[in-house]
Amino acid sequence: MMFMGFLLPTKLPYYLSEMGASALVSGLMLGWHGICNAGTCLMYRRIASRCGRSAILTFSFLLMGIGFGMLYFTGSYLVVFVSVALVGAGMGMIMPAMINWLATTATSRNSGKIMGGFYVANNIGQFSCSILAAPILLYVVSYSNLFLAIGLLAFAACALCLFATMVSRKNADDPVGGSCHL
Repeated sequence: MMFMGFLLPTKLPYYLSEMGASALVSGLMLGWHGICNAGTCLMYRRIASRCGRSAILTFSFLLMGIGFGMLYFTGSYLVVFVSVALVGAGMGMIMPAMINWLATTATSRNSGKIMGGFYVANNIGQFSCSILAAPILLYVVSYSNLFLAIGLLAFAACALCLFATMVSRKNADDPVGGSCHL
C-alpha cells in the first residue's frame, strides 16, 4: 500500500517533466493529490458507516489501479489531474481503513506490537519505494510503463480484497463484512 502510495509523489514530477510540465505544475498536481487524499480521509467515517472494511479496501485499490493505469494512457494534463485525484482518493480511504481494522482487532496485550508493526511496514514501504522502483523502471523503460505496472499491482490487490469481500459475505459472524449499503 505505502509503496504504491509513495510512488506517485516521488515519480510524478519526472513523468510530468517528460510531458514538458514546469515544476509549478508538478507541485500543483502533488498538492491536488494531497487534497484528494485528505478529503477522503475526512469522509471515511461516513463511508465506513455504509461499507464494510473489505469493500472499502477493494474500492480503494480499484481507484488506485484506475488512476495509475490512466497515467499510462495520457498525454494530457487533465487526465493527469483526474488520475492523481483517483490515486489520492484511494489512499485516503486505505489508511484509515487499515488503522481502524488493526485498532479494532488489537487487544490491550498486543496493541503495541500490532500498531508498531503497521508503522514499521508503513515506513519500510516509503523507504523501499525508490529502491524498488528503480529496477522496475529500468525494466519497463518509461515512467508511463512504471505507472501501468503499479496500476496492475493495485488491480491485483483489488482482486485479493474482492476475494476477501466474497469470503466475508459468506461468514455471517463478520460484523464488518464486505457489503456496501449506499
